[in-house]
Amino acid sequence: MKRPPTRREPSARLTQKVTVKNVNPATDAMLLIAYRLEPQPENPLLVSPAIFDFEVFPMIELVEARDQRLLACGGRWFGDYETPTILSKAGRVRLRARRPLNARSYGRKESEGKHYNEDTNFGKLQRIPHPSLKAFLAKYRQLLRG
Repeated sequence: MKRPPTRREPSARLTQKVTVKNVNPATDAMLLIAYRLEPQPENPLLVSPAIFDFEVFPMIELVEARDQRLLACGGRWFGDYETPTILSKAGRVRLRARRPLNARSYGRKESEGKHYNEDTNFGKLQRIPHPSLKAFLAKYRQLLRG
């Protein structure tokens, strides 16, 4: 397989569309699998995924941990759980100066000068502070780095 020229952060995500508003705590879960591509015995030029580990996580716990991280980092939701945002550089400068932030709108890019920008890394599994999820991902981190 072709490798990118620079190291990348794995980008599997718990999307922003999954929120406390639409998760059923009694039934919703995330099934996370670890697999490798293995040559097929009858044709070694073909590969098939082979699952070698899995874990089931309560979805509500993952959503709550993801959202708590957003708030702990100074971010916030705009709308009714519609758009996750983080403090922009301009917002951090204002916060350090103990000046109020403008929370009426957000930007998509730093150059817009808003105090909040859309969080383009929101929900990446590696960034969700859930102990069991972190432990599962850590088991295979070296494997991912190749």
